[in-house]
Amino acid sequence: MASVGIEVVVTGDKEVEALIQSLIDHAGDITPAYVAVAESMRAYEGELFDSEGAISGEPWAPDSDETIRTKQQKGYPDEIEKATEELFHSLVDQANDLHIEEITPEYLRFGTSSEHAGYQQKGTSKAPVRKIIDFREQDVVGFTAIISHYIRHGVIQQSLVQP
Repeated sequence: MASVGIEVVVTGDKEVEALIQSLIDHAGDITPAYVAVAESMRAYEGELFDSEGAISGEPWAPDSDETIRTKQQKGYPDEIEKATEELFHSLVDQANDLHIEEITPEYLRFGTSSEHAGYQQKGTSKAPVRKIIDFREQDVVGFTAIISHYIRHGVIQQSLVQP
């Protein structure tokens, strides 16, 4: 029969001091962690658009027949929210003029300045809600893990960052 037990470890005061100093050193400026979180956010947005919202658990409503006809007439792709790809690129491409990614030691601001974003996020009388920024709980947990690991260890654990 396997034995089960509890082991209690008392950490020496020098180890605790080192841990506290590490937290102080890295918690003051977590910019590298925010950079990694933003990378994960851009990757997630790419997956969200590629899956037409499905990975969020709420697939986007299909295009109306009128929208489908207009897309076909203009030679646009069939994918939802990728007709001109403005909104897509404004969320996944750091170099895009409409992309918002502001990182300071205190915060990360992420999003888009595309005028279409609000219509999609909240819907209108003519257009359904299609949440283009819709992070899942597991994504938020992942973002938090990136930050926590950085604060504790002072390095980014690449396995936590979405490719």
